[in-house]
Amino acid sequence: MDKKKEFVLKMAPNHALSLYPACDTCDGQKPGIGYLCGSDEEGNGFVVWISDKNVYQLMEKIIARR
Repeated sequence: MDKKKEFVLKMAPNHALSLYPACDTCDGQKPGIGYLCGSDEEGNGFVVWISDKNVYQLMEKIIARR
């Protein structure tokens, strides 16, 4: 599977930096272990898919400390 791992999109304004486990995409594939996303006050957001389980777990730990 060769899917784009990061992209910019419109989403709800001021979405706090968040880490989520992978969910099924429209085609039933999961492009990674989980993803990091967030947006600014104008709803300009981003998604970065994380492929490595160790990276995901470390990010989860660091974000939880905030």
